[in-house]
Amino acid sequence: MAKSFRGKGKVVKEVKFDTMNGKSGGTLFDLDYNKSTKRYNLRGDNGFLYSHVSVTACKNKAADKEVIWR
Repeated sequence: MAKSFRGKGKVVKEVKFDTMNGKSGGTLFDLDYNKSTKRYNLRGDNGFLYSHVSVTACKNKAADKEVIWR
């Protein structure tokens, strides 16, 4: 029986990302990274949720919502 070498030599890449908080009008927003889904989430306290693999896409969506980061 042959041994499987799948996965050997792979390096685990850890994402360092601190949650960002901001506000647009009366709505509070958070931009965070979900390690289990490997996606960035832009959440508003009004129920708004935008999720993407790119932090730039989430920041662009926040700019569309006129979020001011603290």
